[in-house]
Amino acid sequence: MDPTSHIWRTESNGGKQMAASVAAVVVGAALTIGFRQFEGSGLTGSRAGFLLGLLLLAIGLGALLFAGKQIITVDTKARRILIEKINRFGRSAKTIRFDEIADAYVGQLGDREGGSISYHVLVKLRTGQEVALFKGFFDGSHSKPDMEARCQHLLQCLQT
Repeated sequence: MDPTSHIWRTESNGGKQMAASVAAVVVGAALTIGFRQFEGSGLTGSRAGFLLGLLLLAIGLGALLFAGKQIITVDTKARRILIEKINRFGRSAKTIRFDEIADAYVGQLGDREGGSISYHVLVKLRTGQEVALFKGFFDGSHSKPDMEARCQHLLQCLQT
């Protein structure tokens, strides 16, 4: 955000989202084709591979179909956060006023025991509800220091 500007706008990375969707489709199709001919009682592994392929194929196709862009705009002059979601089927928007926000901190998704961890900024509202910002395919979502920097920037915006 430019120090003279009162608007901080961040968009999700559509390229990464598309790549993940295509990878799921390709792997799912490969597993489905590779394990499609299973016969006999001792081939439960082949059935599992086939079903896993179908599941990945369905997830990948669903992600391709419903994938979209998320745009987060923090406007310090209007004192609000606008969260827009745009996909093939339309657009939705949610507005959070600064006076509704009680706190902001970094949250995480994933497993520390060998899994991939992603980070996002959680905004806690005065009602107790939590709203995740920068969750998903945003640049820096796998870097805790990057998300902590975004959280600090958001907290500074809330104080202006």
